[in-house]
Amino acid sequence: MLQPRLDTDLWTAADVAKHLKIHVDTFYAKRRQLEAQGFPPPVPGYPRRLWDPAAIRLHELEQQGLLPKGDDPRSRARRESARAAAGLPRNTDQLLIGRIHALMAESAPR
Repeated sequence: MLQPRLDTDLWTAADVAKHLKIHVDTFYAKRRQLEAQGFPPPVPGYPRRLWDPAAIRLHELEQQGLLPKGDDPRSRARRESARAAAGLPRNTDQLLIGRIHALMAESAPR
């Protein structure tokens, strides 16, 4: 498993490309196309482009059909089980929001 180089556990484009087993130039060339297919965009709020590996893994599970669709309780429970089995956080959106708030707190004037 690829280990991100960053203390924030976010991935650079090179990290994402390595995870996808493609060259970084190929990732840059296909990034917009991937995002149009639902690939997670860079995490907002950073001075350079960084991606959340949990969001990327979640997208991969969805693309492979391993996360059930639907909003009924049974489908939601199966999605949560699949996320847990993949080592993903229960709610990726909350993880991203938490990281953004932490970054804002760090950069606030003291």
